[in-house]
Amino acid sequence: MRKLTFSWYDRLVLIPVEVVLELRLLALVSIIMLLICTAFNSLSDGLTAFGAYTGAVLSGVALGPLLLPLLPSRSFAIKGAVIGLLWTLIYYLLTGQTGVH
Repeated sequence: MRKLTFSWYDRLVLIPVEVVLELRLLALVSIIMLLICTAFNSLSDGLTAFGAYTGAVLSGVALGPLLLPLLPSRSFAIKGAVIGLLWTLIYYLLTGQTGVH
């Protein structure tokens, strides 16, 4: 069996295509999530949920292909989980959350 290799640039070129493919669903779900969270809690909670979801999708679409060869394991599920945990940590630090409320 042949092995194909993709350079970092080849992976980078595919990111805009992936973003455009996901854009409609991303916008729809993000806006619905913003409205629901705002209706039940507050605008700041809605914006926090909006940012978390949007960032999670974009990190999966952009960081996933770029970091694929660098992440441990051969399993795509584990690689996706690592990217998800990385985004969760970054977003937690960016929003300055101190606990669950």
